[in-house]
Amino acid sequence: MVEDTSEYDLKIQKRINNTVDDPVCRAKYGRIRDCDLYKTRPDVTVINGTVIIKRVIRADSGNYTLRLSHSNGTETSTDLQVIVEAPIGSVEVSIICSSSGVMRASCSSEGDQLLYSWTLNGDPLMDGDSSIDLDEKTVGSISCSVKNHV
Repeated sequence: MVEDTSEYDLKIQKRINNTVDDPVCRAKYGRIRDCDLYKTRPDVTVINGTVIIKRVIRADSGNYTLRLSHSNGTETSTDLQVIVEAPIGSVEVSIICSSSGVMRASCSSEGDQLLYSWTLNGDPLMDGDSSIDLDEKTVGSISCSVKNHV
């Protein structure tokens, strides 16, 4: 939006009900003036017009409006969408064999927006699903990898 924010009032508002009562945080000259958005969060600071949250939480996800008001009366604003995702935890693979000879390999992990990839003997099988069915003729080493945006 602008590079030098020293002459601006910064206002960031989390849009919950789209009313003037939605939580807001105001800063001027690089310092938070009043903030009901992050009032209990000492890990939130403003440096050179940048709002820095050192430890985000899931509740920080949402839609925000950022408004900059210049001392000469001009104003500019933009809408922001913030998505907080958890990183991938440890990955576990399990295999269940049925009496019909079908094997189901399942992959599990903690995290958000997980993307699964499967390989058999180093060759790619498929992407997307957390489990895969294999027939009784399948031989070799199966592996699952998990990734997300984090």
